[in-house]
Amino acid sequence: MLVVASVARYSGVVRIDTWVAVAIVAALFMLMVTLAGLMLGGAVVARRRTQALIQGRLAELWEVVRSALDLPEDASKTFAVISVLPIPVAFIVPPAVGTVIFIVL
Repeated sequence: MLVVASVARYSGVVRIDTWVAVAIVAALFMLMVTLAGLMLGGAVVARRRTQALIQGRLAELWEVVRSALDLPEDASKTFAVISVLPIPVAFIVPPAVGTVIFIVL
């Protein structure tokens, strides 16, 4: 992204004022990717901890408890899916916003 911005700047396509916009778009992109990665890492840890607790004899105990109390199932798969969704958004939205800013400015 910086290479494209540098080429655009030296070719005269982009004014200096747009560097602020480029920095904002790049910062938002990095923030979204970082947050998605952190959420995905949290989902992995939650899944591993849940699986470790349910193995062996605890699995039998949980079956008895679930049948008696009707407790909810493990939600780590849903959390993982939700945590992965910001990744494509981070790869599509900031470049699109940057393109619109370059066209408008």
